[in-house]
Amino acid sequence: MLYSYERKGIYILICFIAFLCIVPRLFSMRDRSDLFVPIEPSQGTTQGTTKRANQGQNQNQGQNQGQSQNYGQNQNQDKNVQSKQGVQQGGTAKYSTSFKSREAKKLVVVELNAADSLTLVAVRGIGPHYASKILKYRQRLGGFYSVNQLKELKLTHFDVDSSANLFTVDATFIVKCDLNEMTFKEVLKHPYLEYEDVQLIFRAKDKYKLVSIDTLRNKGVLSEHKLRKIGIYFR
Repeated sequence: MLYSYERKGIYILICFIAFLCIVPRLFSMRDRSDLFVPIEPSQGTTQGTTKRANQGQNQNQGQNQGQSQNYGQNQNQDKNVQSKQGVQQGGTAKYSTSFKSREAKKLVVVELNAADSLTLVAVRGIGPHYASKILKYRQRLGGFYSVNQLKELKLTHFDVDSSANLFTVDATFIVKCDLNEMTFKEVLKHPYLEYEDVQLIFRAKDKYKLVSIDTLRNKGVLSEHKLRKIGIYFR
């Protein structure tokens, strides 16, 4: 009997010890399970995340708008460049047209013995003053037989040599004058004859009754150089 009581007591003791060991563990596990309860995000955190997301979207939209604006500006710049190029091309075309017109004006070929003042001023470098001088000199001469005769006018601002291709001379316009039918004053008006030259001519006329270029040459009244210059204007 004693043995059976001892066994029961030992069994109860073992159960009590096991109870003491198991129960605290159960409570500790329960306490730890509270640690694994999912934490819900707070309202401030949610708002911050949403705000950051909205800011990111706004930045993306701003970048897209900036890119579109830049693209539009680039297109406007391209249009402006094209319009400027068109204006420049138009200005260049106008300039080339005006330049060609000036060149055409410059390249007008003038016949010196038939030209009037309007025709002469069409030549680049010849104004109304020079045109008047040329016409008066042509009248005094009786006509031009060479473009180089323009050099005798001493046109300071007009280069005859570089502009010689702008003129032609038709010597058939020159009408020779008869020395025997002219007065002293009329002969003296010719620019190639000096007062002494005219005196010699009229002395020869009084002596030989009739004079001509051949008479003046044969009698040695005037120099050969002088006779070559006036020979085309007198007979």
